[in-house]
Amino acid sequence: LQNDSTIYSAVSGINYRPSLKVKLYPNPAREEIFLFFYDLSSRTTYRIVRSNGSVVKMETVVKEKTTRIPIHDLANGYYSVIVQYRNELIALAFLKY
Repeated sequence: LQNDSTIYSAVSGINYRPSLKVKLYPNPAREEIFLFFYDLSSRTTYRIVRSNGSVVKMETVVKEKTTRIPIHDLANGYYSVIVQYRNELIALAFLKY
C-alpha cells in the first residue's frame, strides 16, 4: 500500500540466529570488557563504535574463547561492539562509565 509519500510493508518480523554466539560482560563497565565466544572456529574481527558511528578500536581475534578489551581510555558513554564473523555482523551494546 502507498499513502502519499509513505510506503507500508507487510513484514511482521525477522528471525535472525547468528551462527556465532557471543557474550559481552560486564555491562556497564569502567576499565575493561570481555567478549566470550561460545564456539569460535575461525578468526573474527571486532570494532568498538561510538554512538556517532566513529570506530575507536578494532582488532582481530584468532580462536580465543575469551577476549579482554581495555576501555579505560574511552570517554564515558554508550558504545557498540560490532563482531564480524564470516559473512555475519553481530552488534552488542555496552555502557562505559
